[in-house]
Amino acid sequence: TWTTTRRRMAFTLLGFVGVSYALVLIVFLKDGAAGGVVSTTDQAPGPRLSPVAALGSLFSVRAFWLLLVVVGCAGMTNWLLLTWLPKLLQDKFALGMAAAGISATVPATIAKYLAVVLGAIVADAWSARQARARSLLPGFAFLVAGPLIGVCLMADTLWLFLACIAAQGIAQGVLDATLMPVMRSHIDERCAA
Repeated sequence: TWTTTRRRMAFTLLGFVGVSYALVLIVFLKDGAAGGVVSTTDQAPGPRLSPVAALGSLFSVRAFWLLLVVVGCAGMTNWLLLTWLPKLLQDKFALGMAAAGISATVPATIAKYLAVVLGAIVADAWSARQARARSLLPGFAFLVAGPLIGVCLMADTLWLFLACIAAQGIAQGVLDATLMPVMRSHIDERCAA
């Protein structure tokens, strides 16, 4: 059928884009200096670590464990919202499945992508004055988003409901924007990849 043909074309196109991207990376992405690691700091990072030593180094850092818990909790929340939100929208606002699916995902996803960019800019600017800015910003974002998720359940209008849900997308985007810089500030530079 026409729908099946369009799906196959979409998957073929996405596969082609992915393979093309991989080829570009293979050709242009090069490792650092042989036998060592390229460092962004003035201090030499030392010899490369074996995979077992790198994992041992990562798991010996308390901040790494905390980040694993934070990412796990944020991911679980995101999964729960995106999984059950269409059904909730159907029941609460009498939307059809297609409208509920789009309404459940598009506002939060757009908010997330905007928050990745804006969150990184704000975190970078704020970190010039506050060393813990990259850790604090996602914390503040989730402190606002959490109660707004509760408020959305009491919302009488679809736009207010979706605005409250978009707050979760903003919090998730800010976390995504700041996660790697926070982790890199706590771990051995050789484990950054």
